[in-house]
Amino acid sequence: TAGGAAPMSSNNNTSAAAPQPLPSEGGLIGLISSIGRVMGRVVGIFFNAGRRTIDQVVRNVLPFMAFVTMLIGLILYTGIGDVLAQPMGPLANNIV
Repeated sequence: TAGGAAPMSSNNNTSAAAPQPLPSEGGLIGLISSIGRVMGRVVGIFFNAGRRTIDQVVRNVLPFMAFVTMLIGLILYTGIGDVLAQPMGPLANNIV
């Protein structure tokens, strides 16, 4: 054959046998395995929900908290909060 490829045999003697279905387990073992399957499914759901929650917090909440903290620190450091609070002082004492 060209290119050194091995000739391909047209006769395939290694036919894959179809897997035999397992007999359905009943009784106590079947009950335990079905409970285990359901519990595994529930744990998987909670695990994925936790992973998505942590991802949401890291991507959205933490940067916003850092921005607000920086803004509050800047306002307190520069003293602009006191400057803005002086004209608004009389409004805080007014009921109307």
